[in-house]
Amino acid sequence: MTDPAKTNAKIDDGARSTPEDYMASLQRYYGDLYAEQPVCTRGYRNLRAIEDYYDALCQPQAPRSMLDIGCGQGELTAFFADKGARAVGVDLIENPLWADLMATRQGRLSFRAGDFMEADFRSRST
Repeated sequence: MTDPAKTNAKIDDGARSTPEDYMASLQRYYGDLYAEQPVCTRGYRNLRAIEDYYDALCQPQAPRSMLDIGCGQGELTAFFADKGARAVGVDLIENPLWADLMATRQGRLSFRAGDFMEADFRSRST
């Protein structure tokens, strides 16, 4: 992941007068930050940095259970399952990658499609 301190990307502090100005400043910042990386590697580099961050949080022991709301493809949900947690990922739309991720994690990983606000997690075994 590109180090924000080593890039030309800057958040314009003067643009915080309205929420719209602030959001426009953030969009320019992230646009500049990610423009320096090839499109095909942006997600992977970001994922590695995020995994490193969560790996540090798991020291000395990973959580026993984890709920990933808005899990998308499920990479971080699977990451916590690999650390030994029972991990559940929830997203509005089912992702075809979920089956492959679950197949290699011996019941520690599950996914659910739908609105997490309407889910009853107590009635499930995972």
